[in-house]
Amino acid sequence: MVACSQLCQLPCYGGVLPIAESVGSGSRRLELTSLVTRLSLQNDATANQVLCLQREAYQVEAELIGYDRIPPLIETLSELQARPEIFAGIWHDAKVVAAIAYDQIDTQTICICRLMVHPTHFRKGLASTLLHFVENTHPTMTRWLVATGSNNPPALKLYQSFGYHIIGETEVAPNVFVTQLMKHINHR
Repeated sequence: MVACSQLCQLPCYGGVLPIAESVGSGSRRLELTSLVTRLSLQNDATANQVLCLQREAYQVEAELIGYDRIPPLIETLSELQARPEIFAGIWHDAKVVAAIAYDQIDTQTICICRLMVHPTHFRKGLASTLLHFVENTHPTMTRWLVATGSNNPPALKLYQSFGYHIIGETEVAPNVFVTQLMKHINHR
C-alpha cells in the first residue's frame, strides 16, 4: 500500500464506505458535527473500537469491489496504533460507530486516508458529518485528496457531492481498481 502522503505522485488506497450523502443543512449538520471527537489510538480500548469498526465497515466495501485484501481488513492492532494520521470519530452507546483518518501532507493539502461507518449506521449522514468536521477543522486548506474502490459507486457519489473530481484510476491488484479524487478550494 502506498501512503496517502504520496497520493500526488502515486496512487494509494484510502478507502471509503458506501454510506449516506449529506444529512441536511443548517443546525442539524452543526449538531452532528459537534458529536465528532478526536480519537487517541494510543488508548488500547479506543484503538480496539476503531479496529473492530474498520473490519465491519471495510467488509462491506470488500464485497462491493470483490477484493478482501483491503489493508484495513488485515491490519493488526499494533499496525493501526502506529498509523501517523489524525483520527476522529463519532461515538454512540459507548462505541465508535464512525471514524475518519486524515493526514496533512503539506501546508495546503489534506489526504483523507480512511472513512468508515458501521453498517448498522449507514445512511444516517455520519460520513458527511465527518467530512464536514475535517473541512471545518482545516478551513485554510486548498487541496483535498482521497481514494476509494472504483466499484464503490456510493463512495464516489459521496465524494463528488462534496466537490471532488476524479483525477485517476489505478489497478492495485488483478482486476481491482482504485479511483483517486481531488478537490480544490479557492479561499479568495
